[in-house]
Amino acid sequence: MNAAAQISAGRGVFLLGVFLAIAPALSYFAQLELGWIFMPWHIPILTTLGVGLMLMGLLRRFGIVRALVFGLFVVVCGGMWFTMLVASKTPEYAGPAKAGNAFPAFSAQRADGQPLTQLDLARGDAHVIVFYRGHW
Repeated sequence: MNAAAQISAGRGVFLLGVFLAIAPALSYFAQLELGWIFMPWHIPILTTLGVGLMLMGLLRRFGIVRALVFGLFVVVCGGMWFTMLVASKTPEYAGPAKAGNAFPAFSAQRADGQPLTQLDLARGDAHVIVFYRGHW
């Protein structure tokens, strides 16, 4: 059986779909190793295309093993989309505390080494507080 006959039978299309569904996840591990931290939208998109090719191959040549592999990849692909669209959403920013609310309890150190707390602010003395988040 030549290559064109295999593709028409669905084997090549199905295997290409499996490769297209697995390769993006492997690229994500490479992305993490390189320290590239960004939303990997390519993973669910390419996995969806791979699942589509697997469906085409399954429709051309049906088999129980193929159907089980296809079902597994459909579940994995759905999980990827759920993670990207729902589970990774951050809550809406509510903004800083409203004026008139009590200052939360804290303890800091002044430049001269003396402690500074919210009680010192309540006395009305002039203070400058600098928030330094460090190197991210």
